Amino acid sequence: MKLLKIRPLEELVLSKAPIVTHDMFGVHDVSATPLPTTIAGLLGNLLGITYNDDGIGGLERLASKFKEMGCGKPVIIGPLIYFEKLCNEPYVQIGNVLVPSSRIRGVVDVYGREVFYVGIDTNSQIVKFVRGSRVGIKLKRGYKDEIMKVVSRGFIYKYFTSRYITLDEEKSLMPTIVYIINCKVNDMKGIARVGGESRVALIEISDFGEDLGNLGKIVSILQADKGYYVALSPIPILPKPEALNTLLLTNDTAELGFVGEVIGIPPLIKDNVGIEKVKKGDLQPRKRIERLNLGFSETLKKRRPQILSLPPGTIIRIESIEHENVGALLKLLWSIGFASLLKLL
Repeated sequence: MKLLKIRPLEELVLSKAPIVTHDMFGVHDVSATPLPTTIAGLLGNLLGITYNDDGIGGLERLASKFKEMGCGKPVIIGPLIYFEKLCNEPYVQIGNVLVPSSRIRGVVDVYGREVFYVGIDTNSQIVKFVRGSRVGIKLKRGYKDEIMKVVSRGFIYKYFTSRYITLDEEKSLMPTIVYIINCKVNDMKGIARVGGESRVALIEISDFGEDLGNLGKIVSILQADKGYYVALSPIPILPKPEALNTLLLTNDTAELGFVGEVIGIPPLIKDNVGIEKVKKGDLQPRKRIERLNLGFSETLKKRRPQILSLPPGTIIRIESIEHENVGALLKLLWSIGFASLLKLL
């Protein structure tokens, strides 16, 4: 096991939906942290992995290459996010804010059930995730007989960057994003592209220190015991063929693996009045499902398919650990790094 630290040198473009252009309709969107496929691609690039398959087949080939190079399952676990100028604790994404992990708290409601909330009694350590707007152009090489690059006619597009600001003063911050990688690799340090639009970050791979601290609390769903967890990376949802037209999310309509119950994204609470509302059930967690793009293959210059997922910050309860009941595609996504969790109870 090694630590992978990513320190952005500029605002990254961490797309979870494709950038749209004059020939593609849609809405571009970015996430607060890199997708597991982005980190898997980064690690594959550092290890010199190449392959020729596309789509899900490409992910299968990448997972196979990781196995050939001595990587275990899952290859990647995380992330935990650090803002060193604010707090020594790791941060967890909850909706559009990032909070120290200790702010996620559980209480027993009036019905005797475990319920969760996020305490934000002070704003000084709360970070807000926002989207910065940029305009891009496509360049092509060659103008008449020259080899210089020129702008492609009619090809201009808008895209977003991932930004982090303090909630109270709206000051910009740069995070350190930390992953556990389950590979036998040499220590290294350098600059590499992370995400889209050729944005770069400082990359460092190193050994663990003596004290694992909060890193010892994060696991893949492949390693999880029964209990309550908060998602650090998206949790894939694969609708079953016989239930494609239903809007009800259960294990009968979608393949969720070990997820016994989806609690949702916990509410943000500022005072004791809010806590009482949580206990009475007046403030409920929000259940969200997102359409998630599995990324762009730099090797093949092709975009991977999209899936449905529960976003980071979703609290789940795991009640059964039966690997034989999990489909091959879901296991593949888990092995790459999807469904990384932080243990709550």
